[in-house]
Amino acid sequence: MRCSCPKCAVKIEVDVSTVTEEGSFTPCPECKSRFWMNQESTARRALKKEGDIYCAKCGNELDHLIVCRGCGFKFPDYFLVQVSKPVRRKAGKSDRSMRFAMQSVSYTSAAPTKTTSGFRKPLVAVVGLLIVAALAVAGVSVYQKMSQEKEYRQFFVLVLCGTKAGTDLGLADCAQISADWKAKTDAGQNYAPRISPVDEARLKKIKAKLDQNKQRLNNPPEKYKAVNEKLTKLFEMYTNIHTLTLAPSGTLAGFTDSARKAEDDFKLASQALKENLPADLAEDVKTAKTRHRELKDF
Repeated sequence: MRCSCPKCAVKIEVDVSTVTEEGSFTPCPECKSRFWMNQESTARRALKKEGDIYCAKCGNELDHLIVCRGCGFKFPDYFLVQVSKPVRRKAGKSDRSMRFAMQSVSYTSAAPTKTTSGFRKPLVAVVGLLIVAALAVAGVSVYQKMSQEKEYRQFFVLVLCGTKAGTDLGLADCAQISADWKAKTDAGQNYAPRISPVDEARLKKIKAKLDQNKQRLNNPPEKYKAVNEKLTKLFEMYTNIHTLTLAPSGTLAGFTDSARKAEDDFKLASQALKENLPADLAEDVKTAKTRHRELKDF
């Protein structure tokens, strides 16, 4: 199975035969840190608060769906991968109270009375089943909503990081073009402004990956629709810089002014985005700054 180190995101080959329900820490060959792995039943999936999960059948990474995209298995058991060992919740007073209440309801429903008709017991059973079914549907709905919001936040951070990195590289290349252009002009030489093939390939690679990740944000959860519009605006500013870098034209003064304006527009869009970040997304971005240097000055 190939999983990602939760600290450095490098892909690691793991022998799943060594992963048990008790779990253990596994060393990362890249960053030398240790992360936790254990196998869990699909019944515990609703209690999971962090970490990535991988299908115990085929090793494919699982998302918010109840079906594994890799093997098509429904409600598969999974391997949990996260930074620290998960805390197992112990049965407390509220759990004992719940069990006692359920036992009391069961006892009361079953107790015969003089006024109970022959149809009441089946009716109580049907009502009970309907209540259980309604609670199950509500639980699945809540779980899917939480999974969708978590997935959105993950790709939001990836797109934000890539947008900032691509913009920084594009602006640096624009500055280099302007410097070379001016030097050639001052020397009385003709100059066709263009970045090197290596730099061009690097910018195009970042853009292709960003376009792919940006598509995952096309249908944001309701609570993130406002900030998604701000991210889309920021992405447009990045796209303008990307296009300007790959195809510089006009005069040196015009190109320099266009690059400066594009940089100012990106800064304004960044500020608008930061002012509209929900609390949970702001916390995710803050955490991401420790792993992605591109976001340190965001």
